[in-house]
Amino acid sequence: MRAPRTSAALVAGALLAALVAAPGAVAVADPSIASAQAQAKAVAAQVAALQTQLEVATEHYDAVQERLAQVVTAYLNASQNVGTLASAADQQRIANVARIQSLYMSGGQLGLLAQVLDGTDINDVLSRYVAVTHVLAADAAALAASSTQVGTASTAADALSTLADQRAALQSQAQLEQARILGLLQERQAQLGSADSLVLRLVAAQQAAAAAAAAAAAAATLGTDPTPPTVLPAGTPAAVVTAISAARSVLGDPYQWGGTGPTQWDCSGLTQWAYGQAGIQIPRTAAEQWNSGPHPPITALLPGDLLFWATNPVDPSTIHHVAIYLGGGYMIEAPHTGAFVQLVPVYLDGYFGATRPVPQASGAPVSVTLG
Repeated sequence: MRAPRTSAALVAGALLAALVAAPGAVAVADPSIASAQAQAKAVAAQVAALQTQLEVATEHYDAVQERLAQVVTAYLNASQNVGTLASAADQQRIANVARIQSLYMSGGQLGLLAQVLDGTDINDVLSRYVAVTHVLAADAAALAASSTQVGTASTAADALSTLADQRAALQSQAQLEQARILGLLQERQAQLGSADSLVLRLVAAQQAAAAAAAAAAAAATLGTDPTPPTVLPAGTPAAVVTAISAARSVLGDPYQWGGTGPTQWDCSGLTQWAYGQAGIQIPRTAAEQWNSGPHPPITALLPGDLLFWATNPVDPSTIHHVAIYLGGGYMIEAPHTGAFVQLVPVYLDGYFGATRPVPQASGAPVSVTLG
């Protein structure tokens, strides 16, 4: 389960302080407050679970969309190929008819061979025989080529039909994944909408406490700096500098499931685009991006590493979130619906591991200041 974000934690802390300091605030011992706290805990857990389900559903949707794009491209290419082959096959059929007519007018194969015997001497007969056999051999070869060409066109047409079926199936699957995402979003909104203002403030307070605990745990492991770094260390490859700069350039853009830019993003859409700006092609989904390089341990993270979260700590197929490591214990991520691309401290709840898409052996000899 993903930990709540630090920015939300700060807001939640302010809300809690206002609640406690408000005139006439009821003591926590009040049964109504205890009930509200219990309800807030349940709502927070339900919302967090729904958020993870949303991320998983979004990754499934992204995978289907990527496969659909591949199939549509293959379909368009195959369609053009089928048209070319069909035209060539038609031309070959016309040529075949012309050859058959010509051969018929010459008396057919037997007629041509009979003409061989009209020669005046043995040399003339042999010369005519060689010429006739060449004609017949060429005709047989042309017919064989025609048959192959027609067969190739037929095979291509069958492949086109298969791609059309795949496209229809993927379009249907994409619609189902989209409906699932919308359903989860509605369910999450219903969970929050059913709670009164006191419970919502307590939910925010609980999220703030969870975020603070997650930040403290990560800081103990990574040694998180007081503020995000603005300088990348010497040795950082130019491609990493470009990818991080690209990700920083869209800070504040809204999250949108399935988003790949240019102004809306989901988590893996952001990371793919950022590295694409550096000329590094990585797959579309977070689970696929896990395999785009070696996996450094958390104690050896470098700027540009991709960080992953999963529902199963030993199964990469359950990865549902990815972010770009900036350094100093911070990362850039597109978090969830209703949030924005943000720079936040790394959190470790549900952390799966890291991937290094760009080797770090030959980077800039001096540090790089980020713009």
